[in-house]
Amino acid sequence: MKEESMVKVKEEIDYKSLCRRLDRELDKLTMEYERQQKVFEDDIERLTTEAQHCILEAQQNYSDSLEKERLKYQKDYKESIKRLEEKVMENKKKYEEFCMTSTEEAFVPAEEVVILKKILQRETLLRNAAEGEINHLKNQMAELKMLEASRESDILKLRKMLEDEAHQKEKFKGEIARLQSQLLQLGFEVGKTKQQQQASGNGEKASVAKLFEQGGLQKILSLLEAEATDARINAVKIVANLSSEETNQKKIVEAGGLTSLLTLLKNSQDETTQRVAASAIANLAMNETNQDLIVAQGGINILSMTAANAEDPQTLRMVAGAIANLCGNGERSIIKCED
Repeated sequence: MKEESMVKVKEEIDYKSLCRRLDRELDKLTMEYERQQKVFEDDIERLTTEAQHCILEAQQNYSDSLEKERLKYQKDYKESIKRLEEKVMENKKKYEEFCMTSTEEAFVPAEEVVILKKILQRETLLRNAAEGEINHLKNQMAELKMLEASRESDILKLRKMLEDEAHQKEKFKGEIARLQSQLLQLGFEVGKTKQQQQASGNGEKASVAKLFEQGGLQKILSLLEAEATDARINAVKIVANLSSEETNQKKIVEAGGLTSLLTLLKNSQDETTQRVAASAIANLAMNETNQDLIVAQGGINILSMTAANAEDPQTLRMVAGAIANLCGNGERSIIKCED
């Protein structure tokens, strides 16, 4: 029992101590709160005072600025009024002077009226002339437009002609290719005929006769004017082979082959073509009638020029053979060669 009472007493002492400590802490917190509250109130009061001071200062500045602006506007207003009054007085003075001048000028002399009428008439004439010039220019402009339209039409026609020429050129190219193919075929046939010559002379004559009957000679002669060098060389070789036979020479000359050979010899720059053409002319020159034709067409001069420009000995030999055939058969040919 004694121990229990001692414990109770001890517990009561602990509670009192705790209460006292809590009271002290509460007092401290209360004092701190009051201190902070006072600081806060002081800050609020200070800020309020500063704000009021700033407001008063701003109001004072605004009042001062407003007063300055008011004074400035009053001054500007007075100056504007003054300038307007001066302007009104100046305009009034000018108006009075104008009225006085108008009154004096109202009485215009008759001579001045006549001068003014003449000036007006001259201006009218100038205006009419200008209008006429404008109409003339308009007409010229219309003519130029018509001319331009006509030129455009001509340009379209020329373009169409160029297109037609291009198509025609393509057509000619196809024809040349076809003729070249025929030329190769004819060359093959002539070569074959030449091979058969050794076996049978009658067979060769029949093949050549067939060639002439089918119009092959005209096609061959037309290829002497072809643009392709190979085509010309092959054609002149065939003519040279045909001209080696006396029976074919007359047909070649009648078909215009002699003239074509001389033209080719004169205009060609290819020495192979010149050599073969000279050999063909040499074959044709073995006939007296052909000699007269060759000389008449200037063949001797053409052969001489070819010999002067030739570098290949074979070409010189063929040209010399042709000239020898022309000058070596009878006195008549010799006289022509000397001429």
